[in-house]
Amino acid sequence: MGTVAGKLTIGGQPSKDQIRVTFINSSIGQGAGATVGADGSYKLETALPTVEYKIFVSKVLLDTAAVSTAKEILLTVEKAYRSEETTPLKFTVKEGANVFDVDIPAAGGK
Repeated sequence: MGTVAGKLTIGGQPSKDQIRVTFINSSIGQGAGATVGADGSYKLETALPTVEYKIFVSKVLLDTAAVSTAKEILLTVEKAYRSEETTPLKFTVKEGANVFDVDIPAAGGK
């Protein structure tokens, strides 16, 4: 098992939106996530088995409106980074403490 922490930035800067980073491996049915801090730092909530994970980001909603709207989508990053199926981000968790710092390109290259 391994723990994961690090820093996640978008276009070199901490996100202006509150975001969540998720590590997932569907083939073994394991995953964990964390809300990213204002400075971009995060620490996964649980330790993970030592395998490769896909990493994607999503927007954290501050209200609980049941209506689906564009405000639920993290538009500051390219669409590929917002889905397990399309994310190019991968990280192999090793035994012990792991650090995974990543800078996701901003949408539209901004």
